[in-house]
Amino acid sequence: MNRQALHGCLLYLMWSIPFTTSSCSLDPITFMPITGMPAGGSCSSSAHGLLTTGVLCASRPDCKLVFCPGCNSSDGSCRCVYCNNVLDLNTDLSESDFVFKAQLIAGVSEKVLLPDGLVAGDIIIMTATLQDLVVVFSLVTASDDVPFYLEISFMASTVISNSLIEDVEGEKLVTRDRSNFDLEKSASATVMYIVQDSQFKVFLDNKLLSTFPLRVSSPSSITKIEISSPNEDQRILTCYK
Repeated sequence: MNRQALHGCLLYLMWSIPFTTSSCSLDPITFMPITGMPAGGSCSSSAHGLLTTGVLCASRPDCKLVFCPGCNSSDGSCRCVYCNNVLDLNTDLSESDFVFKAQLIAGVSEKVLLPDGLVAGDIIIMTATLQDLVVVFSLVTASDDVPFYLEISFMASTVISNSLIEDVEGEKLVTRDRSNFDLEKSASATVMYIVQDSQFKVFLDNKLLSTFPLRVSSPSSITKIEISSPNEDQRILTCYK
């Protein structure tokens, strides 16, 4: 059985798990494959292989990912790791996969609400259309400050990271390194945020796009994500957390 088939079985088994913990949400949850080497977080080892470890993760509200390095066996002989968060991701290790337990928090929308805020170790995965010349992703607080926005300009072939707090722009960080990512317009792209204690990391289609310092006291003050562009049809297709 190949890795993709294992993921499919993992999904099937996950839905059969009875949720016995009152704090566990009953909203749709799925396991999503991500490429790279996860780091950080409180992790536990499992010698039961991908499927059984995935079932263990699915039954725990705090479990966020299952990582089985080099595991190609379906007989349960692989050693895996399951963790409650990810603090970093090394995408240079393209042969290493893990599956992330994600909850759908928004469908087709220009705004994603995060009523509980963010904490270090959170992962946000968005599939978004990138069909305009300029697309801006903004992390916004309840007071409408923007601790972090990411402006992708296909016309200028740049990515700008900055903040807008109390209507004051912060220090602008401009990225022009085309070797690190592909700045071509496409119908859709996967944008992933990893929240760290003092900064954000943003990946576009599994490549590091930007690292930006936290310019507010806590990521818990961030209560929504907004996407904007001159094109009124610009939309976030899905958002998982």
